Amino acid sequence: MPFDIWDSATNTEIISRSLTTALEDENLVGPTLLPLVDVHDRRISRGGIEVEAFGMAQMKARNATPPIFVPTVAVTREYIELADIDEMSPIEEDEWEKLTGDNEFERNRVGASVLQRARILQLRNERRTEWLRWEAMYDTLKITMADEPGQEMWLRYGLPAANKVTVSPAWSTTATSTPITSIRAAQKALFTKLGKWGSRIYMGPDTWDELAASKEVQDLLNTNTTGGQKLPTVGTIESLLYGGAGSNERPRPGVITPTVTVTNAGYRDSGQGTARGAEAITYYLPEGRVLVTTEPTISGEKIGDMPNGRVAVKPNPTAEPQWRQGPQNETLVSAMPPYVHYNRQVCVRIPRINVPGAFYWLNV
Repeated sequence: MPFDIWDSATNTEIISRSLTTALEDENLVGPTLLPLVDVHDRRISRGGIEVEAFGMAQMKARNATPPIFVPTVAVTREYIELADIDEMSPIEEDEWEKLTGDNEFERNRVGASVLQRARILQLRNERRTEWLRWEAMYDTLKITMADEPGQEMWLRYGLPAANKVTVSPAWSTTATSTPITSIRAAQKALFTKLGKWGSRIYMGPDTWDELAASKEVQDLLNTNTTGGQKLPTVGTIESLLYGGAGSNERPRPGVITPTVTVTNAGYRDSGQGTARGAEAITYYLPEGRVLVTTEPTISGEKIGDMPNGRVAVKPNPTAEPQWRQGPQNETLVSAMPPYVHYNRQVCVRIPRINVPGAFYWLNV
């Protein structure tokens, strides 16, 4: 039977449909807080040399021997292994036959399908990377091995217990909740412990709605309570926080203008089928959870990053493996018949938190 060109056109239209929804295409927040940094080893270290507070000079009596003072230096070093994010998608024998055959239309049709699957693997890689970031910033990261059922690796990053606060009353109780007071307390808590004010606030859209609808916000922004109130903008909310632009309170030294980021970034999990709406999205930052943090760099030190290691891949099935930096895609072929080809997407990454105390969480 001759190849049906019109059927090929129909298939191409289906294949060309966007693999992601508008919410899945939203810019990720994680890279601004834990940016990728290239490393050459699979096992990396996090070291710190911290000089303890040294006060001011002592005084001595006339002709007395000067007292001795030795500054105290705290040295720490921890090791962590990068996690393998590695998947393959099979290219069946009949697909490979068409890809290498003489029929140009079949080559294009099957090739588009294979490329689509490769793109899906790439997206799954980047989603896992973002998930790792948010789990690490919340302190507890559990890595489950797909090829070893039941095998898990737990990582704890040392966030202080005091940096996780459950707010009461909940923000959903808009008549009595105090979201501005809670965020300002988080800003000040970071200043108390780190000497840096909390200036970056992250939350989901429903959490933002609860904040904007709270009576506390309305009372702070509106003197007209007879129905003339307006919903606050992001700018007006920011003005109520420490260092907010347009704030009418006395400026505080060292305060950086705060930024509130409402993020919808997320992904549709594999069990959601073809659903494309918000109800099918799993957010990286869950609703009801607010992150307050400092600028990404404190006194020259990044609060965290994402080491991005090297992986061994082959330029072609008969070549020797080569080490290449960052995420890589390759095509493999099985050594024994039936000769199944595989498209493989791989990278090795793990979050690294350098300043655990810089992440302050409000469970609202």
